[in-house]
Amino acid sequence: MISGPILNASSLMARILVVDDDYSTARMLVEYLALSGFQTATEPDGLRALQHVDLRKPDLVILDLMLPVVTGVEVARRLRLDPNSQHIPILVITAIERPDDLADVLMADYVLPKPFDLNQLSDAITRLIAGDDDLAGDMPNGIPAGAMVFD
Repeated sequence: MISGPILNASSLMARILVVDDDYSTARMLVEYLALSGFQTATEPDGLRALQHVDLRKPDLVILDLMLPVVTGVEVARRLRLDPNSQHIPILVITAIERPDDLADVLMADYVLPKPFDLNQLSDAITRLIAGDDDLAGDMPNGIPAGAMVFD
């Protein structure tokens, strides 16, 4: 059973695609999001995620980086380069801990390192769906991708 904050009702009915090849992580995220009132779907690899986005146009993509077939980095890149999907917020959830490794995901709107807590996830989702571009302010453990600078 999932316990933790249930997301704000103002974002109900938003469609969220969870892309993760780890069944238990994807299941936990989908269960939490469904309990929060979101329409959810999941895809286990990058190619199927791209096809899903093309057909169903979710309001948010939660994306793991280490995916089979097409990597999460490539999924983010293709979504950003496609005029039909470049507006869709991308929340990357990753076990990669070193910020220099995250340079590849600058096309994501927000990077949440694993392990994460549901408060962080809830805040990021709510703000991304609402179109909040200033995620840096009070989200201490996540990394707003646009605020990162790499040499």
